[in-house]
Amino acid sequence: MSDRLINTIDYFTNDPLVKAIINSENARQHACKDWLIEHTENYIGLKDQFSVCVAGGWFGLMAHKLREHYGDRITKLTSFDRNKQCMEIGAMLYPDSDIQFEWQTVENFNPSKFDVIVSTSCEHFSDKVLNNFVARKQTNAVVVLQNNNYFALPEHTNCKHSLEEFADSLDLKIIEQLQMHTNSYTRYMIVGR
Repeated sequence: MSDRLINTIDYFTNDPLVKAIINSENARQHACKDWLIEHTENYIGLKDQFSVCVAGGWFGLMAHKLREHYGDRITKLTSFDRNKQCMEIGAMLYPDSDIQFEWQTVENFNPSKFDVIVSTSCEHFSDKVLNNFVARKQTNAVVVLQNNNYFALPEHTNCKHSLEEFADSLDLKIIEQLQMHTNSYTRYMIVGR
């Protein structure tokens, strides 16, 4: 998102929800989600049909992109977030993506019914909460997790300094580790089982 656009939005509104909706569609958000799809197809797309949950899915961009890429091969697609408004907003943003939006926390959601577990927002969860969530998965589920080193935001309570630090924080059999550099931060991605 350009500085000019940000400044224009700031001039007309201080509404944090409006800013969050706009931010959810910025170029970096799309790039990080596209990167995940591009580099995990050999893991996510192994079965002809599979179910997916997106933890901390915000307004549903990740779920929407998965639906666009895999189509009807995804038999059940759930995006959940602790913010109740995400359900209504996500349903309005992506009405044709057949996403089941849920108001739920990572602490309480049961991922054991899903073949694929994705979260691009691990910087928002403590290591303990994230590992407890992943521990509840089915044995052979594919897990794709992203974090970053963007410490500037107060809601980023669990950023990592490096890919190695992120990997070391996870109780997961790691298959692949990747990182993507942007102008503002480095995004880390772990694929595991």
